[in-house]
Amino acid sequence: MEEKAAKKKRVIRDPYVWEIVVILAVLVAVLSYSLIVLQVEAHIPFIIVIVFTSLMAIRMGHTWEGLEKTMLKSLSSVLQAIIILVMVGMVIGAWI
Repeated sequence: MEEKAAKKKRVIRDPYVWEIVVILAVLVAVLSYSLIVLQVEAHIPFIIVIVFTSLMAIRMGHTWEGLEKTMLKSLSSVLQAIIILVMVGMVIGAWI
């Protein structure tokens, strides 16, 4: 029962300017270091930045369930374009 009361008391706030700057700086730093110094693909650095950004969002009052719903909603809105790009890539691959 107390757990439900704690969830209702959760206040979601907008990020402060310094939080936005920190997230952007971490994004640029991790990607730059990984791509230039380590010379690795961009997938793992993006996952690291997503984890950091998710932790910051939880700090601002969001729940993990809410973040998941938002991510899935965003992905579903661009899924049609992704499918078209994949199909175009397959056609170009067949031509080559």
